[in-house]
Amino acid sequence: MKKKIVLSGYYGFDNAGDEGVMGAIIQGLKAVEPDIPLVVLSNQPEKTARDWQVEAVNRWDYKAVWRLFGESSVLVSGGGSLLQDVTGIKSLLYYLGIMVLARLRHNKVAIYAQGIGPVRSRFGRRLTGLVLKKAAYISVRDENSARDLADMGVPQNKIQITADPCLAWQYKCAPIDLPEGTKIGISLRKWKGADAKIFAAVADALAEKGYRIIFLPFHWPQDRDFALQVMEAMQHQDMALLVDQCLAPQTMFATIRQMEMMVSMRLHGLIMAANEEVPAVAISYDPKVTSFAHNAQMPIIEKLEGITAEELLACCEDVLNSLDVKKAILAEKKQQWQAAYEKTNRDVVNLWEKE
Repeated sequence: MKKKIVLSGYYGFDNAGDEGVMGAIIQGLKAVEPDIPLVVLSNQPEKTARDWQVEAVNRWDYKAVWRLFGESSVLVSGGGSLLQDVTGIKSLLYYLGIMVLARLRHNKVAIYAQGIGPVRSRFGRRLTGLVLKKAAYISVRDENSARDLADMGVPQNKIQITADPCLAWQYKCAPIDLPEGTKIGISLRKWKGADAKIFAAVADALAEKGYRIIFLPFHWPQDRDFALQVMEAMQHQDMALLVDQCLAPQTMFATIRQMEMMVSMRLHGLIMAANEEVPAVAISYDPKVTSFAHNAQMPIIEKLEGITAEELLACCEDVLNSLDVKKAILAEKKQQWQAAYEKTNRDVVNLWEKE
């Protein structure tokens, strides 16, 4: 009987970006080996099993996870930004702890297209370096992550740079119904320095140019609540629509495809737009957003605090005035991302087959 592969990430939390990462990893591994036995560690295992047609285990049931590692040979950790301590040390300890449990049960650990950090505490950086030195395979989604791991003591020759799996995911799904007209998607999150009135002023300025403004919450319901604040501050609310439901990642992809442009704080708002070759403006609240925006050659507001409506609107107008050029850049980048994604999946399957 073939040993299983276990997937560990921020799965089962109603976050369209992270659910998309999981879906893309599942699809990519099965494209290499259709019969590969996958098990997902999820916050909502029943929902994950139903939605993705895979076996799923409660990520918080450590006894069940321990038993599972006795039936598996490889732990795939990723993608996303799992290894960070900005939201608290507990998150970092959880994902590193899962890797340690896997190693104790003689599983190989594969770091899959992760964005590393920020890991700011001295303890967190030392522990991350110690655990990842023992990983059998490491791929990260950007050069900054590779440099950061090297600074933590992970040998550079162990680290490969790949692409976020959502950049290459192919899906079949119909979009939701939206109003007619040329649409601009906006994906925001509540964060220090995020001023609803400034975003509302930009949305109003775009609405005055005839664009329909579509607010797309990625993390439910937190993003929805902040989007409502922005809409309530708008003067042209008749030109705005909040997608008031938790969208599956496939549906989010298909919905973003209908946009003329995306304006996004959410990393996977930018990544999904890039997959669909929809030009975007990035608003950075975290180094991962900045890193991807530079890689995809997207205009970016690099500092959230102190942002002005005029500054953000100028970025939007720059994109809208050069849509064909921006789309051509994304089309060329997409070929590179696809090749990197396919290689990562082959590498992980090869690691599993050696067992």
